[in-house]
Amino acid sequence: MIPFESLQRWLLAAIQQPQSKDVREIESVVANANGRLPPAARIGIYAASFHGRLIQCLESEYPVLRHALEEDLFHQFATGYLQTFPPTTYTLTRLGENFPRHLRETRPDNEAELWPEFIINLATLERTFFEVYHAEGHEKTTPKPATDPVAIAAEPWTRTLHLAFPVHDYFPAARLHLKEPEIHAAPDIPAPRSTTVLIYRRNFQVRLREIADNAGQ
Repeated sequence: MIPFESLQRWLLAAIQQPQSKDVREIESVVANANGRLPPAARIGIYAASFHGRLIQCLESEYPVLRHALEEDLFHQFATGYLQTFPPTTYTLTRLGENFPRHLRETRPDNEAELWPEFIINLATLERTFFEVYHAEGHEKTTPKPATDPVAIAAEPWTRTLHLAFPVHDYFPAARLHLKEPEIHAAPDIPAPRSTTVLIYRRNFQVRLREIADNAGQ
């Protein structure tokens, strides 16, 4: 008999990455007992539900990226990401932390293509926005003046991004469109422009601010 802890680890691996288990292995572990579905199909139900839930989590973490990619392409990228970076912690807040990295590492070789770089920049900004939102902020301290970008950049909860596209303009416009599509039109993809952006917190709200390249140094 397989020890219970070993069985738990096996089941988790079979659900997270069903392609790693062949039918014979599954049948040797999962009891058949003349069930209506064969063991592999039953494991497949759990795997599909697990995968679907993770896709939903990524959609909720990256709504603007999903909008830019549209559903089918987003799901394609998300599926590849989950195969490469399956969840390893109990908290889903870290599920998408490597998504921008995955997009960067799987970027097409053609450097002349601008759209992939826009998508990577957008994913990077959206993940950073998510992290700053969930991080401990200044609310228990006295924040630096909002007019002083150097001081804001020095705050421990502030993140500075150097981007090839001004996605800090596209991002809030897309969020407004997703919230009220009948009022706010979908934004166009911006032209490339080297941009430095501060992502910081004020009064429990995440803010984006473009600065000169040397302002936060």
